Amino acid sequence: MLMQIGQTIETNGLRFHRYDSSFHVTELMNAGKRGKKVREFCLNKWSINQTERDVLLNAACDISEVTTYDGALTAAKMTGIELTERTLRGIDVEPASGSENSEFGFSNESVSVSCSIRTFCVRDVKDIWNESTVIPSGHNGKSGPAKFHKWLRANLDAARTMTFNGISEKMSELGIKTHFYCAVD
Repeated sequence: MLMQIGQTIETNGLRFHRYDSSFHVTELMNAGKRGKKVREFCLNKWSINQTERDVLLNAACDISEVTTYDGALTAAKMTGIELTERTLRGIDVEPASGSENSEFGFSNESVSVSCSIRTFCVRDVKDIWNESTVIPSGHNGKSGPAKFHKWLRANLDAARTMTFNGISEKMSELGIKTHFYCAVD
């Protein structure tokens, strides 16, 4: 599969991401989980010219067809390209798309919402002069965005009918500290 620069593909519990001079493969089994580890490797081509870019692209195509992390790692080692392995904290890796902890959002005629377990952004789309926006306050720690994410997943249909003020009031009721600003400023 041909991957463009900046493209991310998630399949079989793996995330493949192509940068200009590197290609990352991340195992997603423990992504988003506290106390767990996530394995990742990266193929690097630092002095990138067109020939090396083609070699990296061909390697990325071959590796992204593999269905397991260990299989992808073995395929990567056979390319002869410099390889870096690392272990990340599970909580620091965004979960796979479609999982209950993944980022999601919606827009309606009055509000635009994007939310993950780490952050959220609620924007008043009716207020075109100020673009009133609510994001997590620095005083929340990690609990505020996670609490809002959980509430939004459970009440998505109701939230889709709410206004900017309605969602802001709900956050206050839930005890989520927010920071309000005008995005136009």
